[in-house]
Amino acid sequence: MPPTATPQPAPTVDFVVTKTRMLSIQENAGCEGMNVLFVRVVDAAGNPLDGVIVRVRWDGGQEEIVSGSKAPGRAEFPLYGAYWAQIVRDVSGRAYTSQETRRIDSVYPDYADLIQAGYCTDEADCREKDARRQLCYGHYSWEVEFQRTW
Repeated sequence: MPPTATPQPAPTVDFVVTKTRMLSIQENAGCEGMNVLFVRVVDAAGNPLDGVIVRVRWDGGQEEIVSGSKAPGRAEFPLYGAYWAQIVRDVSGRAYTSQETRRIDSVYPDYADLIQAGYCTDEADCREKDARRQLCYGHYSWEVEFQRTW
């Protein structure tokens, strides 16, 4: 008897995080560049979704931004430390469930993120630059994407 495909469970949330990426030093306009969270919200086919509320939270506070406020499906938020983001509802009040991003930090990001974005070549290089205060403290930007699952 041939093997059968294992059924995959249906998504348990309305939106999943499909991308969390620190911008490279070139994309961020250097170390004195930006400190911005760039959010993109798309439907299941990858088309931009406007009017979706994204809650950005940090220790001690939160704020909401609306997709479509910067471009189709896009919103932006200034970063001054460590943050997390997730979809909460749309502008009509319809509630959504969503995965939450991992920690997004514009001041002290993880070395792995610094290496992936090209700020350091490896962990030793990051440690050396960190010790010499040659990193871009406070000036890291991030891109996140939320995709609707249905």
